Amino acid sequence: MKALFEAIDRGAIEAVTSGITLTEVLVAPYRAGNHPLAERYEACLDRQVDRRLIDLEGRSGDTGRGVDRFSSPAQPVLPYPRSALATDSMDIDYYAKYFAFESEDWWFKGRRRIVLGLLSDALSKGPTASDGKPLRIVDAGAGTGITLSHLGKLGSAIGVDSSPEAIRFCWLRGHRDLVRADLADLGLGAARADVVACLDVIEHVFDDDAALRELYRVCKPNGVLALTVPAFPVLWSEHDIINHHRRRYRRSELNALVTNSGFVIELLSFYNFWLSPLAVGLRLVKRLWTVLFPQVVGSITSDNTYLPRSINWLFATVFGSELALLRRGPLPFGVSLVCIARKPGASDPETATKLVGAARNG
Repeated sequence: MKALFEAIDRGAIEAVTSGITLTEVLVAPYRAGNHPLAERYEACLDRQVDRRLIDLEGRSGDTGRGVDRFSSPAQPVLPYPRSALATDSMDIDYYAKYFAFESEDWWFKGRRRIVLGLLSDALSKGPTASDGKPLRIVDAGAGTGITLSHLGKLGSAIGVDSSPEAIRFCWLRGHRDLVRADLADLGLGAARADVVACLDVIEHVFDDDAALRELYRVCKPNGVLALTVPAFPVLWSEHDIINHHRRRYRRSELNALVTNSGFVIELLSFYNFWLSPLAVGLRLVKRLWTVLFPQVVGSITSDNTYLPRSINWLFATVFGSELALLRRGPLPFGVSLVCIARKPGASDPETATKLVGAARNG
């Protein structure tokens, strides 16, 4: 192993790996309680700043690329926090699963296609960075960094997460502009971001109102917010508990939350519409199962399950096709909610009025 990495350091061979390989090399020793071995592996991986990371379909990602940092001087962008190494094997396993899972799973692929498509539409309609520099993008609640990778294609992206384990996996995915901070205090300067993405995050926090106010604070005038959350409290299940959710949202609740923070909504809609009968049916079956057989409570797992490749592709294609529908207007039902909103331009008193007139609240 040492000779291999020395050859990589000399440039004699190119390091190409996959998310699953990285995950298992790093996570297996932690899972076994062998922390010294895990840290030795990690030291090797840390040296590979320009490592190419490929997903299971063989597409390579650009890592090690510097971006324009825009944190406030009071809280600079954090380097990889060696002191924040996780020791909880459950947390390691949770993030390790998502590190590989988010790249390939149909739900994450479909969500990325929808959100990135809607976000691109919003950026094409409104003002962009006026100083000639790339768009400044904040991924608030970056998780293991897969969305951050895609947002980086639109501009200069920075990832923020409160979890040291999440920061670790973002680092292993090749990201270097990372901040460990709470969603209610992102540690970034006011009005710095052209785009703020917060995808399935606010349902995890105690004070979602404070979180939205903070997202509003860091967003520039005319900047865009992309927000997603799980829908319908009645669909609460073991899946929500396993994924550390605190709530699911009604459409009216999310509408009030976003508008009260100061954003003007351009689109607020349910999504995951086509496959919602399957999702709702699965939740109801699980709920009935726990009523009939109380002894199985605790053994029911998350809805996130590896599917055969053909079915996974089919679900991702069907789910992602909702982008075309959402471009025409809100959908009447779905197990999740998506919101595209804009911060009114402070220099243009008429901006808010114009945006309200163009808003599609359904």
